[in-house]
Amino acid sequence: MEFPFNNDWILSQLTDHCKDFVIEKGSDTINNIAIKNVGKNGFLASVFLVIVEFSAGSNFEVIVKLCGRVLGDSDEPSFNDFFLNGLHNRECLFYEILAPFLPIPIPKTYSFGTSISAKVCGFILMESLIGRGESFHFSQSLTLGQMLELAGFVAQLQSHAMLLKDQSWIEEFGQATFDMKAQIEVILSAFKRLKKIRNGELKTEAEILASLVNKNFTEFSQYKLHQKLQIPPVLAHGTC
Repeated sequence: MEFPFNNDWILSQLTDHCKDFVIEKGSDTINNIAIKNVGKNGFLASVFLVIVEFSAGSNFEVIVKLCGRVLGDSDEPSFNDFFLNGLHNRECLFYEILAPFLPIPIPKTYSFGTSISAKVCGFILMESLIGRGESFHFSQSLTLGQMLELAGFVAQLQSHAMLLKDQSWIEEFGQATFDMKAQIEVILSAFKRLKKIRNGELKTEAEILASLVNKNFTEFSQYKLHQKLQIPPVLAHGTC
């Protein structure tokens, strides 16, 4: 993907939304703006490094992350494009709504926008960590304390959403593919496997637990039990 925006757009975004840029620039003038594709073989998004070169010799770097695009024989957006737009829009919502409350450090985001048309794609203008950071799996890059803080945050978020008296927000989203019925089926299949391990040593216990699995019990145990016991919610599902 080629970078779709011109220098005027870049300067407008930085001037209006990036205080770090305004402070760095001061009264200096801009000598050049360089753009490099640093996303390599990314499919979900294209990542560009924008380098603003000041006349005094210093530089200001920022990342522009663009929503991915899948082009076929037609210039019209495909189903895959709608999927990628959905991912991009959810990422924008994350930075707008959740990121300010996360108990772990993340890159600054200065501005973002959704896709308007096939020719004007969505973008996220964010802090560049090139030369200042490395990429790791979360299990290596986060401390134990940060992981526990993050897990607690996710658990509280899920619990709060499920316990809101006004559930009208659910109508704004499509039917979840992993609904409570599907979740119960997964749990029951796990108990079936549990009955067979260790030569049936846990068969009795597994049958007792399986008999208790129903929608009301599952919803109570996962989303309401902690309130009844007056304890903080905990993250119980590790693959979410």
